[in-house]
Amino acid sequence: MRTVLLAVVMTFALGMNAQHKVAYVNVDELLGTMPETKVAEEEMKKFAEVLQNDMKFLEEEYQNKMTELENGANSGWSELMVKSKQEDLYASQQKIYEFQQQAQEQISGKQVELMQPIITKLQEAVNATAKDKGFAYVLDASPSRGVVIYKDGGTDLAPFVKEKLGM
Repeated sequence: MRTVLLAVVMTFALGMNAQHKVAYVNVDELLGTMPETKVAEEEMKKFAEVLQNDMKFLEEEYQNKMTELENGANSGWSELMVKSKQEDLYASQQKIYEFQQQAQEQISGKQVELMQPIITKLQEAVNATAKDKGFAYVLDASPSRGVVIYKDGGTDLAPFVKEKLGM
């Protein structure tokens, strides 16, 4: 019991001697207000539209093959021809599935490619602002990240970071 009490007292005493300024910033909010983010979002939208159009083409191709198979099977194709067209239809289905997988990977890669420089710029601005203002720690107060679960007062660096970013 004495050991626990002594540990608590020592922690409190050391904490009093080594007070560090702590600030917070909502990174999600800052990213959302940066002009570069809006440009990246527009580029992502255009990139995704191209992939969607390509996907529509593949789906139309699949539908045409399906219709051809149904019409041919009803018009007296041989069993061998029906089987050949079914295999072709299955190959088209596989092509669509593979395209979807690759498109998703490309979208993720493109998002990283576009956002990484923006995130780096924001991180550098936060670091410089924290240093300029004398803060030892800066916590991310974005709701999606959950790093700050309670705040009562403290200093929000967002206005200073926006200033550093020229916003």
